Amino acid sequence: MPILDHQTALVKTATGFSLYLDPRDISMAPRLLLDGEWEPHVTTALRHLVHAGNRCVNVGANVGYHALWMARLAGPAGKVVAIEPSAHLSRLLARNARINGPTTIEIHQCAVGRTEGTGYLQVPEAEHGGAACERFDFGCARIYSNRPGEEVPVHRLDDFRTLEGPLDVLLVDAEGAEVDVWYGMPRLLAESPALRMIIEFDPTDHDDPEGWLAEVQAAGFTLGHVDLTGALVASSIQELCTGKQLHLVARRD
Repeated sequence: MPILDHQTALVKTATGFSLYLDPRDISMAPRLLLDGEWEPHVTTALRHLVHAGNRCVNVGANVGYHALWMARLAGPAGKVVAIEPSAHLSRLLARNARINGPTTIEIHQCAVGRTEGTGYLQVPEAEHGGAACERFDFGCARIYSNRPGEEVPVHRLDDFRTLEGPLDVLLVDAEGAEVDVWYGMPRLLAESPALRMIIEFDPTDHDDPEGWLAEVQAAGFTLGHVDLTGALVASSIQELCTGKQLHLVARRD
């Protein structure tokens, strides 16, 4: 596992990809540097949900760990749109798509929301002995409308020109903005009768998590979660709102 410089390391993942990442990151990087894997239960769940020829979207793609895996599962006839708001992570994502190519990954550096506009990305950081030892929690970066940070464009999923027609799989890691992602895709929801979604979901991030889940259910989705083995487990709204973060599964197929 070579450390190329204080901002870049190159690892081989358990799924067989070469991956550039930022070793200063305190969320994803330690697991990848030590074990070569990240959220293995999500990797297993995606194997159940992504099929050859599928059209997929990964909101909050980070450096591309899950996007590359989805592209492999979807195959050359499929497509993956990977969306990452951080310019730094988007550059690593593009680099990873190139070195593992050819892939069917299309990359957009922006945030996703319910309306078009501009947001400000804040990445939590902690000082550990000086600037050369800064550590960043890229896994908890959030978009705000009224706080200083990296300025990023915000787009609705419905407004991506390359997302015309049915969508098969949507993977979302939006740090509490998943409801905004949902409200920005009414056209895609109407056009996607077999949509499967995995959404990192923390009920404490929302004013009315039960109400939103009821709305998802009313739109024709069955609800569940990904357990630690990667199994897709049917769950009630009450079970999904117990107060702990989980990977929500919503399926129409």
